[in-house]
Amino acid sequence: MAKDYIWVDQGGREYQVSGPASASFEAGYTDKRIKEHRRAEVLDHADGSVTEEKLKNNAVTDKKIGERTIGKPDGEGTTTGTLTSLLNTITAAMKTHVSNNKAALRGKADKKTAGGGFEGGEGASAESGGAVGAGAVTNNGFAGGENAKTAIVYESVDAFGGGVVTTIAQGIDAIQLGTGTNSNEKTLQIYDHQLLDAKGHIPVGRLQNAGGGFAAGEGAETVDYNKRMIDAIQLGAGTNDTPKTLQVYDYQLLNASGKIPEDRLPKKKMAIIVGTSTEGHTLDMCDYLCSGSYDNIAIGNAITRARTTGVNKVFLLPGTYKLNSYLSFGSSCDMTLCGSGHATVLERNWSGTAQGVIECINLKNHIIIENLCIDGNRDIYNTGKSHGIHLKDGGEYTGSAVIRNCEIYNNTDYGIYCFSSYWGKREITIESNYIHDNDNGILQGDIVINNVLENNTKYGFSRSKYVCGNTCTGSQYGMWNNIIKPIIIGNKLIDNEVGINVNSINGIMCGNIIYRGSGTANDYTTAQKTIELMGNSKNNIVTGNQCCGKDITVAGEGNVVSDNIV
Repeated sequence: MAKDYIWVDQGGREYQVSGPASASFEAGYTDKRIKEHRRAEVLDHADGSVTEEKLKNNAVTDKKIGERTIGKPDGEGTTTGTLTSLLNTITAAMKTHVSNNKAALRGKADKKTAGGGFEGGEGASAESGGAVGAGAVTNNGFAGGENAKTAIVYESVDAFGGGVVTTIAQGIDAIQLGTGTNSNEKTLQIYDHQLLDAKGHIPVGRLQNAGGGFAAGEGAETVDYNKRMIDAIQLGAGTNDTPKTLQVYDYQLLNASGKIPEDRLPKKKMAIIVGTSTEGHTLDMCDYLCSGSYDNIAIGNAITRARTTGVNKVFLLPGTYKLNSYLSFGSSCDMTLCGSGHATVLERNWSGTAQGVIECINLKNHIIIENLCIDGNRDIYNTGKSHGIHLKDGGEYTGSAVIRNCEIYNNTDYGIYCFSSYWGKREITIESNYIHDNDNGILQGDIVINNVLENNTKYGFSRSKYVCGNTCTGSQYGMWNNIIKPIIIGNKLIDNEVGINVNSINGIMCGNIIYRGSGTANDYTTAQKTIELMGNSKNNIVTGNQCCGKDITVAGEGNVVSDNIV
């Protein structure tokens, strides 16, 4: 079939020709309809449905696509229009959305709180700590996870409203990961499981294996000899085969009784040891070595070391220690100064007034002085009135002392001199001492029991509170008392000028034995007495005493004297 074609010559002129509809013919000619279509001013569809002005091949897409409508975007802008305007609207909406997100992050996740903390997540609250996750609350700890809290949670009731109960979370210093509330300071909790307690330990409830124990470390086992799991703890390579114990490697740190095994305890030093080279002692045998001159320096250093190390005890090996000044302690800590009985001698080698070989002035703590010989050496050092042991408080109720099993002699005043502004409240116990050949024996003391006093020139016992079971011989006054409510029971007063001389009020004297020589009247002069109640004595009870050779001399008022054996 023939078709109409348009042929264009070299000069651009066109000619209409007819020819066969074949590929070879069409290669040199253009279909007439196509040519006309290209030249038309409008889109000339055959059915006439398109009458839009014809566009060129490079025309804009808007014209080709035309007007379109999109859904309302986030942000301001048109929803109907050409493709270009709609794309611009979408782009503007995206920019607005991104900008809003950045602003929200800057206000929440990227900005520290006023207290220097960090809040990340809706409703998160932190002061100086960190809270991440919706509803997370912390103070200076860390809470991570939805509704995670490191807080103490309590409830309050509105007193002015309808009794509404309000739950309040007060932040604490702890760590909570995952939903839950950690209400324990300095702990780590995940959900409701505590992983670290406030002491930095794993809670015992988490240290469990199949047998109830815990083993950590390569090759660590908590098993019995049959390899069955037991309730024990093993840390580090090794096998713990003892239930209820803690073992690290092969060292048992805790036995089944909950105690540290004795062989693991450091051997606490029981005392600071002092020796003297004059007795052949060496530093291999003791902590401090005296030389027989100025020995008070070495002993004083030992007392200081005992105090500062917490040992609080100084032990003197046998020997004679020559002191050129007194030993002082008792105002800073508890202390014990002791020796080997009659073999340990503290010898005065200086002259002093109103000083003891041992001085405890301003007594504030508990001291013990025992098993020592104290030689006042008064044949040489006899200037002033000096004592063997001198105790004196600082006007406080604190402090106490025990003096026992000591031999005290050759002092120009008292063997033991106790003076307190609060006498009777300090618990000074003087027990089982041998006090002899001093001017006086014992002054004051709350409890004075089982002492032996011999050949003390003037007073044996003076102004003591409770005096029981003692023996006193060879003094001018075996016992002299002028205090309120003394108790003098079961003592032996032998060969003293006056056995008991009393100017006391409301005292009790019972069961004492008083005699001179063979216990007959011939052994007494007029001035010598068994028991003598002086003119200021009042309301004392004197009963059940054995007064050999001479009756009780009574003065004063209100005294009850009965049932004594004369």
